[in-house]
This record gives sequence, structure tokens and C-alpha cells, in this order.
Amino acid sequence: MQVLPLVTVDGSQAHVFDIIVTQNCATDDPLIVGEYRYGGLGVRGRSDWLKRENMRVLTDRGETDRVKANAQKTRWVVLGGVADGGQAAIALLDHPGNFRSPQAVRVNENLPFICYAPTQEGAWRIEPGKPYVARYRVVVEDQVPAQERVEAFWRGYATAPRVSVR
Repeated sequence: MQVLPLVTVDGSQAHVFDIIVTQNCATDDPLIVGEYRYGGLGVRGRSDWLKRENMRVLTDRGETDRVKANAQKTRWVVLGGVADGGQAAIALLDHPGNFRSPQAVRVNENLPFICYAPTQEGAWRIEPGKPYVARYRVVVEDQVPAQERVEAFWRGYATAPRVSVR
């Protein structure tokens, strides 16, 4: 994996990396993945964020309440807050080609933890010879970004670039 520095139009910086998860059946029988509130890609935040007032959550719908954000189907989710006297955040971006996209997120009401969990919407199967592939982009910043900023990151991830040669 390679973490790439990104300088945005406004001159601010972020670090970006992509995660591709591929799961295959180990047998000739399908794997049944049961319904559960966790699963998928998760992030545990800083110990500073154990204090509720130090942590922020934001979804693509503008939701900042942990309880209301939990189990929402969202294109992206941000976990951030106070960090060593400054601010920091990590955004998880769900690829639109993912199974059940936009996937439901698990936002823990007491701990600094978020995850994409397609298992929240019910059981599903991974069939032999048909791998389950999930794609996510992770954006890390020294700030808690505004909704418009994360939406721009998501659009850049979700939209294939157009190329023309003249």
C-alpha cells in the first residue's frame, strides 16, 4: 500500500490511500455472512476521542449525532476531533461499485469507532469462484473537514476520470 500526499485546490494537505478487500470461499460451499452490526472496514480513533466532547462524526447527509448516524447508508463518514491540541480526522469513502453501496455504517455511541458494515442490512453469501471485493478510500487530515470538502473527495474517488486525446 502507498499513502499519497494530496494538495488540494485551496492549498491544504491530506493523505490518501485506497484499500481493496478481496474475500474468496475456501471450500466448494458458499460462505454465509450473517447479519450483524459490525463487519467490513473499521477504524478506531484516538484515545483523546474517548471524551465525547473531543470527538466529531460527520456523514454525507450532514449527520453529526452518533446515535442518528449509526446504521445510515452513507457514501462517506468522518471520525475526527481534538488531537494533541490541534485537530485531526479520518474519512472513510465507500466506492459506489461496492455491494449494497452506499453501505451502512456502524458508529459506536460510546467509543471512537466507525466501520462500514454491509452485514447490518442482513445476511448474504460469498459464492465459490465469485470473490467478494470491497473498495474504500481513506483520507487523513490535520483538520475536521467540512461536508463539502469530503463530498469533493468522494466525487473524485467515485467518478472515473475522463481522458481525451487530440
